[in-house]
Amino acid sequence: MKILRTSINKIVLSSLLMIGIGIFSQVPLQAEFEKCPAACSQYYNCVVERNPNATADQKDMLKKGCELNCKKPKYYKSIEACYDKSKNSCQVYWNCITAAVQK
Repeated sequence: MKILRTSINKIVLSSLLMIGIGIFSQVPLQAEFEKCPAACSQYYNCVVERNPNATADQKDMLKKGCELNCKKPKYYKSIEACYDKSKNSCQVYWNCITAAVQK
């Protein structure tokens, strides 16, 4: 009985390990999206500058939405390019980001 229990535990542990590897292999490495924190900070500041009366909830949603979308391969290269070419201008950055996510 003890041998059976040990075998079952090993099977369960192996299964959990394989599931974990599968999940984490789908998660991109942080370095892959290294400009997201700076790009989202710039985007956040630009949006708040344009909308000074935004509520705390709106600001929080804005931050979370940017962080989520920036880490999607579909948008990252566009966001990175916008950030690199328009760091000093909110208007240019805003227009670039808006155009990029509408593609």
